[in-house]
Amino acid sequence: MSNQVFTKLNELDLTLFYGTDSVVLAAVAPLYTITKAGLGTASAKATHLFTHDAEDTPANEGTFTIATITGANAITVTEALTANADDDSIVLHGEWQSSWHRVEFYSRITGPVVSDVTGSLIVDWSPIAGTTGMSSVTTAIVAGTPLTYAAEIIAPYVRFRIRNNGAATATVTGCLYAKALT
Repeated sequence: MSNQVFTKLNELDLTLFYGTDSVVLAAVAPLYTITKAGLGTASAKATHLFTHDAEDTPANEGTFTIATITGANAITVTEALTANADDDSIVLHGEWQSSWHRVEFYSRITGPVVSDVTGSLIVDWSPIAGTTGMSSVTTAIVAGTPLTYAAEIIAPYVRFRIRNNGAATATVTGCLYAKALT
């Protein structure tokens, strides 16, 4: 039997926001505010907000970095937003991103992930941490069904993203490990 030595890369205990309709966007540089009932409360551990289906401004669709939580109903983001004059319809999904991990001396990454609503585990591989030229692999997380993720190491660096794809705020738990070369 081979020696199974694992290194914990990330422990997951996340609440990831979901919301739509009645979203207010304020464009005041250098931080841009997004206001939606419950957004601040349910974004405490999220690092990003993924948006789509913007009513008036497609430029407000994409992934935005959460800079601060300014209250129970508001966050600020660092990327530029176009302000809306009224409460627009836009879909907001919370997303958590890990830091980049150097994994070239490991053989596999593995670990269980479970969420109470549908989501995605997105694994980004890169030859250099945080650079272009990366490859992403997306695996669906089925609500209430534990996902046991495992993959061979295909690049020197890896980053994990968990995105809420459901129609409710998600609670996500789990742990992601790297298995040592044996």
